[in-house]
Amino acid sequence: MRSSKHHRKPRSRGGDGELRNISFLPSKKHSAFHLLFQNWEPERIAMELNRFYLDPDWELVAIRKEAK
Repeated sequence: MRSSKHHRKPRSRGGDGELRNISFLPSKKHSAFHLLFQNWEPERIAMELNRFYLDPDWELVAIRKEAK
């Protein structure tokens, strides 16, 4: 299975090529992510998952980490 380099913080929003910002995903999963979520902010992705995909007894929350 072919893998694909995914920028966790998109370059279009200031992400870089540092290893901490890169995930290597199977190409199909990488394509599926962008098909579903494009380059949305994490808060919008969480809202979409909560609204349409998750068990209604659960809620996914995106919280920005504190700066180090």
